[in-house]
Amino acid sequence: MKKLIALSLLFAALNSYAQKVNLALNLKRDSVYNLTIDAKVSTQQVIQGKPTIVNIAISGTTAHKVIGVKDSVYDLETSYKSLAMNMDMAGQQMTMNSADTTTILGKIMHLVMGKPFHIWMSKSGLIISVKGFDDIFTNAANSVTALNEQQRNLIVSQLKQSFGEGSLKSSLQQSFIIYPKQALASKGTWKNAINREQSGMAASYNTTYTLVDIGDDAYEIEGKTLIAPQPSVGFKQAGGFLIHMANVKGDGVTKLRVDRNTGWVLASVVEQHVSATVEMKKTTTGPVEMSLPMTIAVNYTATDK
Repeated sequence: MKKLIALSLLFAALNSYAQKVNLALNLKRDSVYNLTIDAKVSTQQVIQGKPTIVNIAISGTTAHKVIGVKDSVYDLETSYKSLAMNMDMAGQQMTMNSADTTTILGKIMHLVMGKPFHIWMSKSGLIISVKGFDDIFTNAANSVTALNEQQRNLIVSQLKQSFGEGSLKSSLQQSFIIYPKQALASKGTWKNAINREQSGMAASYNTTYTLVDIGDDAYEIEGKTLIAPQPSVGFKQAGGFLIHMANVKGDGVTKLRVDRNTGWVLASVVEQHVSATVEMKKTTTGPVEMSLPMTIAVNYTATDK
């Protein structure tokens, strides 16, 4: 009897390893899928011999309604349900929250809530494009009569850097992964390479994923990432300077739990450590006036709640 039980357990284990599955999004038309993110970014620089640390925390919940699918691409009508940011720069605090309309930034964020924009996402999990969100920010800022045109343009520019279409596309891709084309068994691996451009930084993210476990309701996936520099995207306006980041490199780890039926993320944790050199100048044709080493630590979580 003991031998039979042992053999049964062995065959069950072998069957779980032999079982192959196709990883892909399988979203239903008119269904709504939520995503709540919590991102913490800590940057450290040494300026004139003094360490400067900036900590930024961004959280938000988006609702994604499937309104169409064509050629294996989903059209997701997306809207924010909540959005908040807290920045600590050398002890100086700045807080924005869509639930707090007592501040101008909070009022703008509040006006953004519930306004639809579009995300196109392939069944393999690739975020193809984000459209319409920058216009929502601009329209919200235009409706705040307490701002003059110069103040309005400055605020919209700053908000787009943190929450604009480019940043949103990048953060969403952090939550999801690009699934492999081939079916995989448990412990199977695949590789992805994604180039990202944001805030004067260009880098390639090369990740090896492992399908750690095939559960009855969910897949467990882990990834290891190497971050390497890409050709410069040029200098971007930031405050009173033009900046870009050179010599970008680093690594990261990812852990995900995705729904077996829909492929939607149930839980995601990403940790990354990046180093770069920040080059700053005042005009597009002028010389680089400062070159500062920087380290960036990212902790990113997402759930379907």
